[in-house]
Amino acid sequence: MRGAVSVAAIDELFVLMLEKKASDMILAEGATPKLRIAGHVRPLSSERLSHEKLVRLLGEICLPARWDRFEATGDLDFAVAFGEAAR
Repeated sequence: MRGAVSVAAIDELFVLMLEKKASDMILAEGATPKLRIAGHVRPLSSERLSHEKLVRLLGEICLPARWDRFEATGDLDFAVAFGEAAR
């Protein structure tokens, strides 16, 4: 089920992505958030993502069809436009 949360929670991660010039963000249940920077995957924090936190972070930015795929397969890959700063 999709969580109702302000997009601000994921926005903080997008800002860090831009600051560090990361090309990808990798979020997985039970793992720490990671960024791909210059081809290398680096941990973003030591906090492991619970299922609930992952749902809160992704639930508001993911289109319903993609969310259904995520719930069915446990995998999600998509791009997000972040204002004028990035896609």
